[in-house]
This record gives sequence, structure tokens and C-alpha cells, in this order.
Amino acid sequence: MNLLQGYPPVRIVAPTFLIHGHEKKKTFDAIAASRRWRRTTSKLLNKMTPEEQMAFLNRRLKNWPAAPAESARELAHR
Repeated sequence: MNLLQGYPPVRIVAPTFLIHGHEKKKTFDAIAASRRWRRTTSKLLNKMTPEEQMAFLNRRLKNWPAAPAESARELAHR
């Protein structure tokens, strides 16, 4: 619509661009970190027997209050 009326196209920018005049660089990329963790964990789990996998996942999830022990079993089968 802007072009039809003779105005420049709308430009969508981050708020930091408006404040600082440039894009602010990310200091932490959660997606990249998650992918690195998954690759590393997969390499470890692929070298283990199913029993070792269960023990490994139970140890990892033991100190994580949001995940009960049965969740480790579900994760091992995925």
C-alpha cells in the first residue's frame, strides 16, 4: 500500500536499532546451545547399552526437580 501511495516500503527493525542505530549482537543463542547439547548427548548415548543409557539419564535428571524418575525411561525410548 505504501508503494502505491508513493511512500517508501515499511521497514521492520529491532528496538535496539532505533535506540543505538545498529543491531545488538546476541550474547547467548539458546537454539545453538540446545543443538550442541543434543549432539553431544546423542554421541554419548549411542555408545551405551540401553541399561547404561537409563543409568546415565537417571543421574542427569536426578537433580532436576521438574522431571520425575519415570520421565528418564520415556526419554530413553524416544
